[in-house]
Amino acid sequence: MLSIVLIEVILIAAVMLGPGKHATIARDSVLAVAMIIMNLVIGLCLLLGGLRHGGMKHNRTGTSAYLSMLIVLAALTCAARPDREGGRARSARKSRSSCSRP
Repeated sequence: MLSIVLIEVILIAAVMLGPGKHATIARDSVLAVAMIIMNLVIGLCLLLGGLRHGGMKHNRTGTSAYLSMLIVLAALTCAARPDREGGRARSARKSRSSCSRP
C-alpha cells in the first residue's frame, strides 16, 4: 500500500514540475486514488461477505430505493452544474462530464 502511495506522489510531482500548466492535476490525482482505494475496499468487503455467508437474498425494496436515490442525485448534478461565468453551461465545448447539455 505504501509503495502505491509513493509511486503516486512521484508521478504527481513529476507532472507538476514539468513544462506546461497543470493546475488541477494534483487534486484530480488524489481524488482518483481515493476513489480507487474506496472501490477496492468495498469490493473486498462484498467478496469476503459473499464467501463467508454464501448466497444471499435479493432485497427488491432496498434496491429500488438505492437506484431512485442515484437517479435523483445524477439529475441534480446535471441540472445544477454552472459554467465558469456563473450561469448555466451553454458553450459548445466538449466536457468530460457524463451530463449531456444541448
